[in-house]
Amino acid sequence: MKKKLIILLAVAGCIVLFLALTSYHAGPWRGQVIDAETKQPIEGAVVVAVWEKWSYLPLGPYVDNVDAKETVTDKNGEFVIQEHRMLQLPVIRRIKGPLLTIFKPEYGYFPRHHVSPDISRYTTYGYIPLFLGKGPIVELRKWKTTGERWQNILFPGFDDIPEKKYKLLIQATNEECKQLGIPPHSIEEE
Repeated sequence: MKKKLIILLAVAGCIVLFLALTSYHAGPWRGQVIDAETKQPIEGAVVVAVWEKWSYLPLGPYVDNVDAKETVTDKNGEFVIQEHRMLQLPVIRRIKGPLLTIFKPEYGYFPRHHVSPDISRYTTYGYIPLFLGKGPIVELRKWKTTGERWQNILFPGFDDIPEKKYKLLIQATNEECKQLGIPPHSIEEE
């Protein structure tokens, strides 16, 4: 009886240890989005967080987009992407991210067009820690001409992630397309 209990506890301990090693968890990610010129909050900007799965194969790494979450900024221009958990197998599979995209019609989008001095020196993955805790202020430039808007329009698409996961971003982009006379992006039906 005692031997069975020890074996059961050992197996349970191994399962708990395995789950602890394979669970990827971080967040929440926060920030504030403001107009670069007026320094006023931008309400209704869409914020999309995308996670990538890096699988390490004999011929090198293979990258897939694995999940996405989205939200919009509030009246103070603030946003929160809540913590997120995903399965991660050490050595074989690693989850990276999130990569953030921030978009509001008539504005340039983050990360390409932001003018925020405190985050401009960071690379794609390097800016992630900045969004933990209180988060940075992201300054977006409002385009003044139709030509600027035409050259800098965002066409959303994340391979391997259903469009329903970033529907708000597609709607915001379609609003920009409508204002510019560009055919809208069609949303896949389930």
